[in-house]
Amino acid sequence: MKNKSISKKRQIIANKIKSLFIFSLAISASLGLVIYATKSGNLEYSSFLVIIAAILLVFFGLFALRRYKDSSK
Repeated sequence: MKNKSISKKRQIIANKIKSLFIFSLAISASLGLVIYATKSGNLEYSSFLVIIAAILLVFFGLFALRRYKDSSK
């Protein structure tokens, strides 16, 4: 019977890839909000979307960075 445990090196690589994927999702979601905000005509609504995009990017960026650093330990 094969051992299904993942080696430590493969687990570190998988965690790094997951954290980069999370960060890329945050970037794409933030970019989508910013693009939509610039295309909408309402100034108050677009500024709200840009603020939400910035908060999303910072929050998930810090989360992904912490996860990336923790995966190499």
